[in-house]
Amino acid sequence: QQQKNEKNWTPFCIGENVEKLMFKYYIVPNRNLIVENLERGWLSEIYFPNDEQLANSGWSPHWGQPRGGTPGLKVDSEFLSFFHSSFRCIDGTYWYIMGANTFEADFPFRVTSISHCPLFYKGVFTAPILNSANPMTRCIFPCGFALKKEGDKELIYLSLGENDSCVKVLTLDKKALFANMKKIQLTPQGIPAAHQEIMAEASAALR
Repeated sequence: QQQKNEKNWTPFCIGENVEKLMFKYYIVPNRNLIVENLERGWLSEIYFPNDEQLANSGWSPHWGQPRGGTPGLKVDSEFLSFFHSSFRCIDGTYWYIMGANTFEADFPFRVTSISHCPLFYKGVFTAPILNSANPMTRCIFPCGFALKKEGDKELIYLSLGENDSCVKVLTLDKKALFANMKKIQLTPQGIPAAHQEIMAEASAALR
């Protein structure tokens, strides 16, 4: 199933000597795109069925389906990214919220942990509604992040847009963030035959 509007793809790069650009097209179900030729815009799809464990991970459907946000960056042995979702209240107000997830650093790039509740902060949604921003929308949208070690702490600096009117930068404790994500129990998963050739070629290119 394609998105109604083609947006919110999560970019990430794999490989060490030769990097390959990829996109996480859907978080649930696990659907990824690999760029075969950037100049010509050639993409190959790598799709895996929805993991039951992820569907029951604790990210409530009342908060909306997780969609893209920041690029995925390699943190330790897996990728970290921040996503957004949205829902509508009875009064017609749309609320855009965010969470974090980690996913495998190699095929099939399954989600390994995810926020079990939205990430909020002091002063959230307080930015004045300016210019063309919709007064019936309250929005936080994660855009990008960087890591920095200060003393014995590893910090994450996360940039985000709020209410389509301003930009804020949050400082997060990496250890606390990871501790508040729910681990997903992964099960061995077969690789569809249609993807085996694509994955073999991509793996060969990365070596």
